[in-house]
Amino acid sequence: MTSNKQIRREQQREQIKAARQWLAERFPAVFDEGGIPLAIGAHQQAHDAAAADPEAPPHWAIQTAFRRWVNHPRYWEGLAAKRTRRNLDGSEAGEVTDEQAKRAVKQLKEHRRQQAAKRKQQGGQQQSSEKTHQATEKVGRTGRPVLTLKGKRRQRRQGDGTQ
Repeated sequence: MTSNKQIRREQQREQIKAARQWLAERFPAVFDEGGIPLAIGAHQQAHDAAAADPEAPPHWAIQTAFRRWVNHPRYWEGLAAKRTRRNLDGSEAGEVTDEQAKRAVKQLKEHRRQQAAKRKQQGGQQQSSEKTHQATEKVGRTGRPVLTLKGKRRQRRQGDGTQ
């Protein structure tokens, strides 16, 4: 049974997804391709456009979509490469500063470190679960180990040609 909280979260996810789609449709020069640094204050341009559009998603959903966009590693790569900042209409809005590029590099390194640690942890869990699975396969109903003679039977078949 799903709770009201789960239903509300799912509705919020859908609204954020709709906000992302609205941004991509409304401003394709920036939101179709990842890694384009946005102009400082670009979110305000989007909110102004949303105020004029009756079918626009809610303010908070647009804000969340922007937050996710600028906190994505692909966006940080664009900042680290010092690509030109863009307004939402695609026009140039300025350069990425050295300080902003250094911060993006730092964020990328931290993200990659976290991902490597996560993969390492998941790999360890997967191996331990495989070992547990193998151990449970070799235990019978009474809890005692089950011995198999498959290898010896196979050798006997090949050796003397019977069975």
